[in-house]
Amino acid sequence: MQFFKIDDVVSDDGQPADSQFVASPGARVGDAPMCTTCGGFTGMCAWLPPFRIELETWGNSYPDLVLSGAILLVTHRFVEQWNDSGLIGLDDVRPVQITRIRSHRRIQAAVPAYYFARANTGTTAIDLEASEFEHEGQVCAACRLGQALKRWKRVIIEES
Repeated sequence: MQFFKIDDVVSDDGQPADSQFVASPGARVGDAPMCTTCGGFTGMCAWLPPFRIELETWGNSYPDLVLSGAILLVTHRFVEQWNDSGLIGLDDVRPVQITRIRSHRRIQAAVPAYYFARANTGTTAIDLEASEFEHEGQVCAACRLGQALKRWKRVIIEES
């Protein structure tokens, strides 16, 4: 079992490529996913097409990846490299329209075409007992969510 974690996004010259995006005014959202066992919410409301964004960047170049929770903004180059690498877990790749760009540094390059992509969380689950998670109240056996999380000692992924 192998997992990869993305820490910092850097440009080709190794400099930070900090960027963020928000949905443009008028964005449509759908329902939030819910656990069929306990009825609790298991994620954020789904962002519905068309995907129009406002991009803000502080780096010297436009990054190939911009993170916002489980939603990613990626370039065509990123998608090609992802697919060529054999990695899985990138779903629902669709083009976005950039309605506004706010750059805090002068960037010489043209703005790349960006795509909306969703990180597929799949069935990966944290072993709550082995990780020594402590919650107040009950925890749903299906979604593993419960009342207020108090603390944990480590994060251990279930082998299954």
